[in-house]
Amino acid sequence: MADPLEGLDVTYGPLRMFGGGDANAYGWHITEMSDWTDGVDLEVEEIKIPGASGYYDLEGTLSSRSPVIRGYALAKNLGDLGQMRDALRSVQGKPLQPLVVKQFGDSRFAPAKVTTAPKFTPQGEFPEATFSLLLYCPKGEQFGGLNGDTVATGATLTAINRGNHEGSVVLVIAGNMPSGYRINGPDGKAIIVSRAVSGDQPHTIDLGARLLRINGEVLFNGVDRFDQWAIPGGWKAEMTCVPVSGSGTFGYSGRDTYA
Repeated sequence: MADPLEGLDVTYGPLRMFGGGDANAYGWHITEMSDWTDGVDLEVEEIKIPGASGYYDLEGTLSSRSPVIRGYALAKNLGDLGQMRDALRSVQGKPLQPLVVKQFGDSRFAPAKVTTAPKFTPQGEFPEATFSLLLYCPKGEQFGGLNGDTVATGATLTAINRGNHEGSVVLVIAGNMPSGYRINGPDGKAIIVSRAVSGDQPHTIDLGARLLRINGEVLFNGVDRFDQWAIPGGWKAEMTCVPVSGSGTFGYSGRDTYA
């Protein structure tokens, strides 16, 4: 049976760790990695149906995940081993940063941080040590390839998500639309904006965060209606942008999303 860690390539901050390959090569070697390829639990709130048996059938949300990486470090000499120890310790207490995992022919990442002290145990006077790294991903989603497209206003924009879990996208509306526009989404959902779009001030709509930005500044007025929708995993969502007057372009960007 082939080594299940063969080809594993993990990057987190200054650390780049590998599974399989030459067991005697200098660097970080992974011998175990858990809570990454597995799915995550679904958290569902339980609300009792008054006067009846059972509970309401409510949609759940993904819980967090806590990947654990264990292995050993090999260095040319004890001085280099000390630098590897310092690099491992340096990741604790930092803000969220991408945990990037390349395996099975693709690359996925999730924002992660280290809240538990990493373990680094030297093996006597030899320039090698065992290590363990516990990470915390507040959200259970993993993100893959970046998708995007742009069409003329009035045409159908198809957003795709090749993952297995619903994902979000960022919409970009540009051109000359002095009286605003309406975005028609799936299932009768819509976004109606009365603020003007000009050539040097495109609108950016973050569907996941439910925010409209102009030149990076969040707007809290000028949005008459803001329905949210997601891009289903392994599927697509079709949208159109219809200006009240004028014309322009309508685009999106979003990543394949996995649970």
